Amino acid sequence: MRHALMSLSAAGLLALTACSTQTTESTTEGTEAVSPEDRGPSEQVPTEVTDEEPPAGGSAVEPEVVVDTCEAVDPGVVAGLTVSNGEVDPRSYVITVTFSGADGVEVAEAQATADDVRSGQSLEVEAVAEVADAPAEVTCEVTDVNRF
Repeated sequence: MRHALMSLSAAGLLALTACSTQTTESTTEGTEAVSPEDRGPSEQVPTEVTDEEPPAGGSAVEPEVVVDTCEAVDPGVVAGLTVSNGEVDPRSYVITVTFSGADGVEVAEAQATADDVRSGQSLEVEAVAEVADAPAEVTCEVTDVNRF
């Protein structure tokens, strides 16, 4: 009886082993590798998305916020800005501008808002700061843009 049980156990193991064995066939026969240069428009390799700013002069996309004017007025400084929405959905913007004198020393910081700018729309806004004894020459730099 012991010999019969061992034979059945061995037969069962062989049956299980045969059932779990799988074969795979290669279907790559007749295909060729395509280099990225040979791909069509629908086969473009995705590029990595980063938060890095593009190099100066290297961007094909228009900037969203452009400083049009920057001047000292009594009693402060004013930056004239153009905000352009290149996105599909409407967006609102809070823009921070830093004002500096000709010597590079920061004299003020101001914010401008552009609410509900539609897709493809450009809007002119101003960032204004009161500055006692504002320098005659100022420079303006957009230091932050919050979009929502």
